[in-house]
Amino acid sequence: MKELEKYITDEKTGLKYELVGDYYFPCLEAPEAPKVGRFGMMYHDYLRNHKRVAYSGLVLSGKLKEHIEDIDRQAQDLFSLFVEQMK
Repeated sequence: MKELEKYITDEKTGLKYELVGDYYFPCLEAPEAPKVGRFGMMYHDYLRNHKRVAYSGLVLSGKLKEHIEDIDRQAQDLFSLFVEQMK
């Protein structure tokens, strides 16, 4: 009987599979959590609870992390500007 390879890659999808017992299972990794502050966390919560279609689209496209990090950076910049103006 032919020895099966431990890892294979699907040509169409580019997914890597690992042989476990007699079956191949996809090698999946959890996405890295965005490194955001207070504003990013609030925006993430808002999207998840009130803009579900937009949230799902960002998750499925893989752009949620960078979008939330961008919004957090913009909000932090505006907050810093407001604090400077209030001084």
